[in-house]
Amino acid sequence: METTMNMDTPDPAGDATCPIKQAETNLAAARAAVLSELEQDAMRSEGSGAQERRREEHMQRLRDEEYRCERALEAVKRSKGVD
Repeated sequence: METTMNMDTPDPAGDATCPIKQAETNLAAARAAVLSELEQDAMRSEGSGAQERRREEHMQRLRDEEYRCERALEAVKRSKGVD
């Protein structure tokens, strides 16, 4: 799952929190994807070495996306002067 965030698109209402809300939404989606994959993985039986490697690679991509979203949210908050 790949989420994207466009911090350049102005909020029509002029709400300065719009990019923050979008970043929070992206992070929530990334976290949900990680949790969903963990739940699915817990239900699976062990596969071949190749299958396990693909599962681990997929899980790492999801974790990387979650980390990217966390950093993006922090960056947006810093740019808006929000803690």
